[in-house]
Amino acid sequence: MARRVAELGEEIYTELTPFMKWTPRGKTQVVLVNNRDDFNAWSTTVPFREMKIFLVPPPTTMDFDSSDDWLRLTLFHEYTHILHLDTVDGIPKYLRYFFGSIVSYGFFSPTWYLEGLATYGETRFTGEGRIGAPLTEMVLRSAILDLKIPTFDKLGGESPDWPWGQTPYLFGGAFVDYLAQTYGPEKLAEFNHTYSKGMPYGLNSAAIKVFKKEFPLLWNEWRQSLQKKYEAQYQALAGEGITASEPLSFTGYVTMGPRFSPDGRWLAFSTRDADHYPAIEALNMTASSATGLKPVAHKPVLLIPGRNAYTLSWSPDGKTVYISRTTNPDSALAENFFRYYDLFAYRIQKEKKHSFRVKPERLARQARLSQVDASPDGSLLAGVVQQMDRTELVVLSPDGAGLKPLVPAEPGVRWATPRFSPDSQRIAASVVRAGNRDIVILDREGREIQRVTSDPGSDRDPCWSPDGRYLLFTSARTGIYNLYAFDTEANALYRVTNVAGGAFQPEVSPDGASLVFISYSSAGYDLHRMAFDPAGWKPLPWEEAPIEVSASEPLQGSAPADWKDHGYRPFKTLLPRFWLLSYGLYYDFSFISAETMGTDALNQHTYVLDYFYVLPGAYSGAQAAYSYDRVWAEFTASYYRFPVYYHDILFAPTPTGTGGIGPEHLEVAERDYYEMEQIASAGFTGTPRILSQALRAGVFYHWEQRDPLSQIPEEVTEALELRPQNAKLVGVEAGLVYSTIGSTGRRGATVRNLGVESGRSLAVGYEFYRRALGGDLDREVVTVDYREYVPIPKLLHHVLAWRVHYGKAWGDDRVVPTFRMGGGYGDLLIPEPGTRFFSLRGFGFDDFWGEEAAAAYLEYRLPLTWAEHGWGLVPIYYSGAHLTLFSDAGMAWGGVLSDRLDNPKGFNSEELNLGAGGEIDFRLRLGYGLGSEMIWRLGYAQDVQGEGLGGTLFTSLGVSF
Repeated sequence: MARRVAELGEEIYTELTPFMKWTPRGKTQVVLVNNRDDFNAWSTTVPFREMKIFLVPPPTTMDFDSSDDWLRLTLFHEYTHILHLDTVDGIPKYLRYFFGSIVSYGFFSPTWYLEGLATYGETRFTGEGRIGAPLTEMVLRSAILDLKIPTFDKLGGESPDWPWGQTPYLFGGAFVDYLAQTYGPEKLAEFNHTYSKGMPYGLNSAAIKVFKKEFPLLWNEWRQSLQKKYEAQYQALAGEGITASEPLSFTGYVTMGPRFSPDGRWLAFSTRDADHYPAIEALNMTASSATGLKPVAHKPVLLIPGRNAYTLSWSPDGKTVYISRTTNPDSALAENFFRYYDLFAYRIQKEKKHSFRVKPERLARQARLSQVDASPDGSLLAGVVQQMDRTELVVLSPDGAGLKPLVPAEPGVRWATPRFSPDSQRIAASVVRAGNRDIVILDREGREIQRVTSDPGSDRDPCWSPDGRYLLFTSARTGIYNLYAFDTEANALYRVTNVAGGAFQPEVSPDGASLVFISYSSAGYDLHRMAFDPAGWKPLPWEEAPIEVSASEPLQGSAPADWKDHGYRPFKTLLPRFWLLSYGLYYDFSFISAETMGTDALNQHTYVLDYFYVLPGAYSGAQAAYSYDRVWAEFTASYYRFPVYYHDILFAPTPTGTGGIGPEHLEVAERDYYEMEQIASAGFTGTPRILSQALRAGVFYHWEQRDPLSQIPEEVTEALELRPQNAKLVGVEAGLVYSTIGSTGRRGATVRNLGVESGRSLAVGYEFYRRALGGDLDREVVTVDYREYVPIPKLLHHVLAWRVHYGKAWGDDRVVPTFRMGGGYGDLLIPEPGTRFFSLRGFGFDDFWGEEAAAAYLEYRLPLTWAEHGWGLVPIYYSGAHLTLFSDAGMAWGGVLSDRLDNPKGFNSEELNLGAGGEIDFRLRLGYGLGSEMIWRLGYAQDVQGEGLGGTLFTSLGVSF
């Protein structure tokens, strides 16, 4: 496979570099990955040019799933990215000589152009890409006819609106193709060079120079051309008569895999939309209603929460549902590195009013098994097993044992969606051979007994009628996905539907009365139903195709004689390829940093080097970090040196003070205090074998040295008889993080969300420092941070969130406090062990400090608006806002100054500081789709109890927690 990729790479290089008018300096690294069963690939030019290809063929839901050489197509797509990102001209070309690979105008391009150009490349040079393909045409046609085509500003903001993440590929690709056809393909490379000579984000300026028009105007012209094209196509379809059907679901987005229970009572299917978690649901097809061919309750019942599957299957007794899903790492060490599909049986324990109670049972481990179908006689399961460039048709027993090939795996041959006939003696399946995806029928021994289709269109999703006479399937032979049927007794072919959108995954009810299928509209995929009426189908000509008996030619490369195999050499790519200047603010001073980093092609070794220069030049800092990530526990080592700022910790005698020094004779000095903090650590972080993916543990050796930078007036230190120590800490740190945020199931967030809407997290840290290890102090520190997010029933995207944060330090005293509290700090979604800062809205930053601290937070979050809005090509995208009502309570106590100052010695509810208020959180995305989402918080807080800021407005970046 590697030789094949190398051979293809040289071919693609010679074809693409003249077209893109750019020849990179040096080689491009290509990494082949076989640790997951999801089709994907990505590219980057920072720190070096690299493509990562996952060796999994595209699924049947993609337009090029039947490509004769999907690997070639994928490489064309990714190398188009490489050449686009690497192109630079004018003054920036000389800046690259100085700053390195970080100078790349491709990263300042909107996602629709990045992916649109690559999609154009895959299509132009292979003839099998997405542009003009049936699925792409379906999406564009439906959007145009329903007046739902995205506005130009939404293309760069990763809108959650359908078609979701495919928008830049499908709409962007078709738009770039329009530019190439209208103005000439050579204009694309000219635009890349023109843009890279100008200012970042000056795309319209470059468009005017190359296309003589701004992009929004070009977009509208393209949209109008589509309007004419698809309206004419619709009129032609309407002339034949559009097939009528009854909708059974109304959510759009992704609905797939409909399957009747053996008794016909339930219709199970997978669903996911922008506002709900993935789920497998079931419609009661016998409940009382006055609609349709047969009574049906349109309110689905939850069958399996948190899961989706392209296909599912019922056991003959209707008490088990089989699905395949990617596994989360668990007690098996291998599963910390591999994400393969495995078979699960969900045993139905009880039917309830709104859901089923099911018990999952894993039937296979690391089998890469998917698309399983149960035979009606209950004796076998059939499915497909992924093997890099091929899939293998297999059978196994219903308990998961005895997995064996039904058809030997052949290079380049890809099986999909096997279905047993009602008598369990035949298996229909979809198979890719020589660039065609066709429907074939096999016997139970795997012998091919009939080839139903043999045409360039993608034929898939076979399904039998209850009597075994008809084999229904999906086909794009006319350019539009429709349902077809093959009469196995008369050897006759029929077209079942004539739709303007698309029709997929047919399923006939057990009584033979109705036909259920997945129908596409501009809202996405939904479940539809029509009568199963062979008399109303349109007959089509059919010729019997020869049965395939020989294996396909293997996709092997014959590398030139001077190509040699050798072991992996990580250090060839480790040298730094760029450096970056940046400016930052820290409390009341600013700093300039110079940064570089390096990694190898497999990201086993990674390092970061930073130098900080603090303005106006009083201090400097540095950071160096290294990680080794090849085994389950990642090794990291780091050194950090930077000024640390404290305020309100220096005290002086009051002018009237006489005699002994006590709290009444001290006042805060108008001075800030700085320390130079140096920290070095080394240790391991990983997921222990006995724990699940949600847990992460780490153990580190820690060295810390703090030296005062501020000059302290003599009267202050004499009055307190205390001086901050030039002390170093040497010891061991341990941390444990548990989180269900963002994991599969009813946790994390939906596509359209306020942030985290469900789940919980816990971070526990423990630090142990001893003189015996080389330090100056014996100290221990423990921190605990727990957070939980609970969705409010029946109120979409309303969330109740709470957090408890606690820290305690003990041992030898330090003048500088360990914990600080106050202000509206922005935080991370997933907590980290050892956090020293406690936010407290309604109070000033670091108003409270001590050797022990505790805080509790309660928030109610609700959406204000889901407005999606951009401003042409301005790299700022507004994606909505939500309201947060909050209450924060906390206090800090203890420490070496407690006896001398008015600092609590212990927890006291009467001295608890309480703040409450509300804030509006605006969600913004900067830098087009490649930028990260930024949360800008604008709020009002009131100090309800304690001495705070009174009623005050505040602003902050990042989430509260």
